[in-house]
Formats: sequence, structure tokens, C-alpha cells
Amino acid sequence: MLMRMAMSLAASGVAPRLAASVAALMSVAAAGAALTGLTGLTSLAAARDAQPRFVISGRVEDPHHLMPGDAMLTVGFDRDGVPYGVPVTMTAAGAFATNWLTAGSYVLTVIRHPYSETQRPVPMGLAVARIVDRDVTNVTVTVMPDVAVEGRLRTKSGAPIPAAVAVTSCLADEGVRLAGCVAAQRLPDGRFVLRNAFGPRLLHVEDPSRPAASYVPQVMLDGRDITHVPTEFSAQPVGTLQIVLSPASAPQPSAGTTGTP
Repeated sequence: MLMRMAMSLAASGVAPRLAASVAALMSVAAAGAALTGLTGLTSLAAARDAQPRFVISGRVEDPHHLMPGDAMLTVGFDRDGVPYGVPVTMTAAGAFATNWLTAGSYVLTVIRHPYSETQRPVPMGLAVARIVDRDVTNVTVTVMPDVAVEGRLRTKSGAPIPAAVAVTSCLADEGVRLAGCVAAQRLPDGRFVLRNAFGPRLLHVEDPSRPAASYVPQVMLDGRDITHVPTEFSAQPVGTLQIVLSPASAPQPSAGTTGTP
């Protein structure tokens, strides 16, 4: 099932990091199986089990009756620069409880059509929860109506935008930034669409065909510079969103919206 999910999400192009998360989980599972019977397994398990474990529980609410039968709840998190997404069991009434988790930040996301081979997986709602030293209860994940925000890419020099340039919206919460990334859909003439970009986010621009930080982007919303300002884009679907790209004179470290998320 995880293999099918990874292939479906990777093919969709909407949530490539979630697909990578599932693939990473399969690799971890395979590695764990390979370690069975090895001498070092006991010490590794002991170190892992020494960390306190907690549970996040709550309910998924669907006030607009939008959630399809194939919707899935995941708990996502970043670890050592790698995003992960793990399916969470949910009852017919929407109640859920995660498996054991260590202290840290987590994003719970409801995803529509996660296994579809013909439809793009799309987030439908999310909530961020932080574990400190005890279980986190009564977390509510609300399924929201679809929101599409259209923006435009342009270069400061007026040169055409390379087709490989991608725009990604990532959560501004440390610890779930990568796990909460959603890729924008590129349209002709430099336009792009953010779909269901829930939660405060920063926009990132990258071009896989060029070195990291090839561009220095400036993000403008209704004439305001929000390059480094976490913004709830889903709350402003009619705003004028524009990303102006300037070529970097030299490789620069990733910060805010520059280069890879």
C-alpha cells in the first residue's frame, strides 16, 4: 500500500515531498527488516525506546460535508532535513489517535485522493500540534472548502521565466516546514496557482536545472513585500500575488524564500 501511495503522490506533482516521505518510510522499514538478528539491533532499540513517547489525539471535523470516502489523515514532521508523512487511523466519526511520537512539532493533514492514479492529491485541512512532555489531546482538524490563489512570476529584467522554475509554499512552523510543503501548479505566461495553501506559509522558488539560490525572489501581495512574512494565502484568494526574480550574483545561503525550501 505504501508503494502505491508513493507512486501516486510522486506522479501527481502536487505534493512531491509527501511522496518522498512515503518512500523514505519504505526505506526505513526495509532497513529495519535487514537489521533483524544483527548484534547492534538491541542497542539501537534501547536508545530509541529511551525517549519518552506521546500521542496526539482529536477529531477531524467536516462542517461542509466535503470529505470523500478515500480521504486520508497523515501526521507529518521534519527530521534532520527530511520530511516524513505517516497515515493515521481515523474512525467513521472522525476521531483519531496517532501512534507513539517523541517531543516535537507535527502537522496533521487531511488529504483528498491520496491513492488516485487519475486525480491529484490535495490537502483539505490541517492543524499543527506540538508535543512537549505529555500527550496532546482535543486537536481539531477542520476540512475546508477549496481555495485557489493565482500569482505571477516575472523577472526583474523582463526575461522569460524558465519552464523548470517551481514555486512551493511551505509552512512557517519550525519542525514541520518541509512536511507541510505544497507545490504550486505552473500555468502559461509565468502564472502559478496555490491550491489549499492552509496555514501561515512562506513561498520558495527553485530551478532544478540551475544551482541552488540562482534567484533572489521578492514576494509581493497587494503591493506589500511579504518575502519573509508568514502569510495565510488561503485567507486572501483575491489578492494580487507576484514573485519578482532577480539573478543572484553569487551562490547565497537559503533564507526565507531564496532557493530550496
